[in-house]
Amino acid sequence: MNMKYSNKFVLFIILLTLFIFHGCFNSETDKKKLEVDEVRKEIKHLEIKNEKLLQKIQKLKKFESEFKEVNAAVKNLQVENQILKKDINHYKMEKETLSIKNNELNEWSKKLVEGYGTGLWIADESTYPVFARSMKSADVPNIINELNRLFEKNEVPKIILKKIVNRKVYIKFDNSDYLTQRMGTSGASSYLKEVSFSIYSVKGIDCVNFDFKEGDHAFPGEYCK
Repeated sequence: MNMKYSNKFVLFIILLTLFIFHGCFNSETDKKKLEVDEVRKEIKHLEIKNEKLLQKIQKLKKFESEFKEVNAAVKNLQVENQILKKDINHYKMEKETLSIKNNELNEWSKKLVEGYGTGLWIADESTYPVFARSMKSADVPNIINELNRLFEKNEVPKIILKKIVNRKVYIKFDNSDYLTQRMGTSGASSYLKEVSFSIYSVKGIDCVNFDFKEGDHAFPGEYCK
């Protein structure tokens, strides 16, 4: 082989080698690019997962904070509940004490009225009736007539006797509106007590039943000794 063909052959071999090498290099480069893309995708996926995880952590922290607040509120409610229970027990004790005192007062007032006997009871400055005049032989109509004389002078409603049944006197008034609307609460209360104490001071009478339309200052019902 002469030198001319020998050089061409060598050049051909070199070009072939370079071509093969370049092809292999490109193939390897493409492979690396694919691997890099896969890694990037995986990183992106991990970043998304990490973001979601951070969001969950934030929610858990918020939940933890809210739980602490709720727990603190529950403890406060428990303390308030204990205080309320003490207040309720205290109220029950006071109510029982007042009930006992009220029963004692009722018994005392009953004995007081019976001790004075039949007569007129008139309210004083304290709004509680006091025994004003004895009427030992009087019956219910006599007591009502005497009260009406006093009420006429004081320009307050007169009493009207309806009936007497089973130790109970049923009465109404000639001007109940004046009683319920114009006498004031304390005035109406004193008036009803005067009537009640005076009427059931009569022996054999235990209760007085008031019949009138309910108003701002007085209520119908029974008053018993």
